[in-house]
Amino acid sequence: MPDEERPEGDEKVTCRELCDLLSDDLAGEVPARTRAAAALHLLVCGPCRAYRASYRATVDLVRSCDELEADDE
Repeated sequence: MPDEERPEGDEKVTCRELCDLLSDDLAGEVPARTRAAAALHLLVCGPCRAYRASYRATVDLVRSCDELEADDE
């Protein structure tokens, strides 16, 4: 649920919401309140930690491929 739709004080992030936030989080586009709630969720949710690590590894791999292609030119 977007921050503007959350009741005041409701700072929980669900597994689905966390997955939806990953791209924006890596781009630094997640509001601080949501980022903090996501961090708390990651502390208690092993599957989300694993998914985030896998997502980040995939992004890093794609970026490294882009760098290799740029070096070849």
